[in-house]
Amino acid sequence: MKKLLLFSCLIITTTVLHAQDFKLWTWSEYKVKFKTLDNFILTANNSREFKAYNSCINFEIYPRRGETQSYTGMKSTITRWASQNNLNYDGKSEPVYLENINGYRGVGLDTYSNGVPVSIFLLTDPDYPDISFYIWFSYRHTEDSNICLAILRSFTPS
Repeated sequence: MKKLLLFSCLIITTTVLHAQDFKLWTWSEYKVKFKTLDNFILTANNSREFKAYNSCINFEIYPRRGETQSYTGMKSTITRWASQNNLNYDGKSEPVYLENINGYRGVGLDTYSNGVPVSIFLLTDPDYPDISFYIWFSYRHTEDSNICLAILRSFTPS
């Protein structure tokens, strides 16, 4: 069920992207561009992390270098990251493979933290497989997941 929800949300995010006002960010060090809602408040933007939030969504990126991974390795890594952050998921759900997010590939996993929905993702650029992005979204309402996925779909190589 989660796979179907994540997949269907990925398809409709293009519409959401056009209905909101977004701000473009370029992270040259990691060869990536992405968008956030323009009402996000920035709390960190450095070589180790990017953090921003608004009243409904918390968005974080943790870039890493030197972690070239296969799909199987990415699945293990994201489930380990969920466990390290005490995120709850049923354990039966497998991470969802993301074959092409503007050239990126990766995995995603829907979880919870203290009853709050959290979606985490691990993306890599096939042109720079040693660069990985650990992406975290927590949100208040299910409909906010569409905005989170619109942000995820905005990731493009720069």
